Amino acid sequence: MTDHLGKNHHSGFDRNSRAAATLAAGATFQGVSEDVSNYGRVGIAIYSENATDGVLWVEVSHDGVTWFGPPRKFANTNIATPHMWNIVEKYFRIRYVNGTTEATNLSIQVQYSSNADTTLVHELNEVIPNESEATLVRVGTTFDLEASRQHIRGTAAEFFFGFNNDVGTSWEDIHPQGGDITWLTVATKVEVLSSHAADNGTTPGLGLHSVEIHGLSATGEDQDEVILLNGTAAVESTLTYIRVNIVHSEKCGTYGGSHRGDITCRVTGGGAVLSTMTGAEGAAGSSVQYGEGEAGNGFYSVPLGKIMYITRIEVIPDVSGNKTVDIALYEREDLLDIVSPFSPRRVLWQENGVDKSTEKPVKSHIKVKPLADIWFRAKATGASKIEVHVDFYLLNEDDDGR
Repeated sequence: MTDHLGKNHHSGFDRNSRAAATLAAGATFQGVSEDVSNYGRVGIAIYSENATDGVLWVEVSHDGVTWFGPPRKFANTNIATPHMWNIVEKYFRIRYVNGTTEATNLSIQVQYSSNADTTLVHELNEVIPNESEATLVRVGTTFDLEASRQHIRGTAAEFFFGFNNDVGTSWEDIHPQGGDITWLTVATKVEVLSSHAADNGTTPGLGLHSVEIHGLSATGEDQDEVILLNGTAAVESTLTYIRVNIVHSEKCGTYGGSHRGDITCRVTGGGAVLSTMTGAEGAAGSSVQYGEGEAGNGFYSVPLGKIMYITRIEVIPDVSGNKTVDIALYEREDLLDIVSPFSPRRVLWQENGVDKSTEKPVKSHIKVKPLADIWFRAKATGASKIEVHVDFYLLNEDDDGR
């Protein structure tokens, strides 16, 4: 059964409206084509005295012959929730198909407008019906948050930090071991050990059970693995690394704790130290939380296929005794090239005579290419502690190398 416009319907330019009348279960009300070229928006409201359901079809056409358009489900026509539609096509009509219950005095009102959209609002404690119009938004989110949650494909918001507790009057790198960073030229296995026997996952105790390592493979790909500790005995990695970016605690035996000694990651066989996790609270071996749980390397190597965009730099120097520091952030590209000529290091950012904590938002987003090292170097007018922080985005490299 189809209910067409007749003598009980409005005349003029609202031929898709319907005066109140019964509409049988499963029946269809078919509107009539109207030229809406002079209008930009339409509002449609459907109401019946009893609660019924149905489907409204918003039908549009470029030529008045071929019709198409989306359905809008109504769960309760007794509410008379309006639907809004922006008009783009020349012709417009509606079609409403009633549900399984006869609708008493069902009326349809259609209005056209060239004004702004009507915003539908509700009281805070109101139950909003399923057929209410909605605009899709991400409430309270930012690009930074969405990148951190990895909701933006191929993008992650990252950071690294580091420190050097004894920077002298000559230039040296900012990392926990002091002096200059050891840059590997050949991928090698690494080993991890603690200065305390209780950091043991082989015979689990109160200390740290395992660590997670993130670094670059021999060809520069990002990789990671978990290593089970064995106290003061060195445990060798399964993978080989040409760079170690991150070392952090993975599982421990004390609630709220971490490692009970200093954790060292070094080249296998007792070689050069690549990363350390030191104590933050209490004495080694005490029952209180001892370990920092994250190695403050102060450097980072960009994986193959990724591009880094630096967004913020922060330097926190020890300025007691009127000391000042000179500090620079360096970059060196082509970390896998081990045959001359080499890519030189260059300064990305520098501050001289720093006598207080300094934060540098980088609105231009300093770009660092794949397979590049970045690290800090500093010198002070007197022995000084220096801490550094860098925030950055890590994005997938596209076909144009961007």
